[in-house]
Amino acid sequence: MTRVLAQGVALAAAAILASCISWGGAAAQTADIAVAPGRLLGATRFQLAWLDWDAPRPVFLTALANPAVAHDVAALPGVSTALVSVSKPATDGRNWGIDPSDILGVDLTNGDGQRVQPRPVLLRADPAESLSWPTWWPDGSAFVFQREDEAAPAVQSPDGFARPPARIEIAPRDNPAQISSLQDLARPGVKVVGAQAAVPIGAYTSQLLQSASANPTYGPDFQRRVEANLVSREDTVRQIVAKIQLAEADAAIVYVTDVTPQIADQFVRIPLPDTLQVAARYPIALGNGHNRAGGEAFVAFVESAPAQQILARWGFINAGDAAP
Repeated sequence: MTRVLAQGVALAAAAILASCISWGGAAAQTADIAVAPGRLLGATRFQLAWLDWDAPRPVFLTALANPAVAHDVAALPGVSTALVSVSKPATDGRNWGIDPSDILGVDLTNGDGQRVQPRPVLLRADPAESLSWPTWWPDGSAFVFQREDEAAPAVQSPDGFARPPARIEIAPRDNPAQISSLQDLARPGVKVVGAQAAVPIGAYTSQLLQSASANPTYGPDFQRRVEANLVSREDTVRQIVAKIQLAEADAAIVYVTDVTPQIADQFVRIPLPDTLQVAARYPIALGNGHNRAGGEAFVAFVESAPAQQILARWGFINAGDAAP
C-alpha cells in the first residue's frame, strides 16, 4: 500500500497528504455564518449560500449531492476561499449532525451565479475521524479546525455531555501546487520527487502509474506526464519524505508505513481509488531453527488481533483484509 505526500497538501497511492501542524492548548473560534459587506455567508438547506437581509432567497454557492450536508463555515476578508465542513451519513445510521466530516474549500470569486463543487482542503486520515469547526487565522496564513476521534471512548465534557475525544489543530495554507488528486501529479509545473527504479518503492510507483494510465480517467500518457515532472529520484523513502518536509518538491509517492505517527500531523491524507492501490507484501513463515515452539508462538502472536491492531496503527493492512 502506498501513499503520495505533497508539500502543504499531499497525494498518495492510498491517499493525499497535506501539511497539518499540530496545535494544542487553544480553542478554535468559529461560526456557522461569516459576515461580508451587505450580506452573510452561511450554511442553509444543506448548502453554502450568500444570505442577504433584503433578498427573498439565498444565493447558493455549492451543489453538494445528497446526502452531503454543509454545516460549519469560515471566511475571511481578503481570502478568496471559504472553508466549509461537509458530512455524509455514517454507515451506522447516526444523525447527520454528528456524522464524520471533511473540510472543503469554495471559491468566492465565482461571479456567474453558477453553483460549484467544493475542492478538498483537508480530508480525514481515517474513516473514524471527523474534521469540523474550521476558522481562518487572522492573517489568512493558516486555519484552525477540530479533529475528533469518533471511534474512541467518549469523554465527559465541561458541559456535562459525553463527547468523542477531540483536539484543536492548525493547518498551514501553504500548498503552492494546489494538489488535490492523483491527476494533479501530471499537471505541468508540479514538482514530483520519486525513487530509483531499482528500489521496491520505485517499482511499486511504476506499477501504480501504469495502472492509472490504463484507466480512461487518467489517460494513456499519464505515467509519461508524471515522470516528466520528476525533479529527483532518491534511494530511500525516508529521503523522499525529507524532500517533501523541506519543501523541495510538491508531491511524492511513499509507503503508508513511512508516514509515521511522529510526522503524520504534518500531512493530510486524501483517499485514492482502491483500484489503484499497490500492496507491499511481507510474508511470515517458520524456519528450520531449533526453537520451533518459539517460532510458532511468534507467528501466532503476529496473526492475533492485538498484534494486528499494533501493525494497523503503523499503517499496515490487516492480514485478513489483504487482497489475494
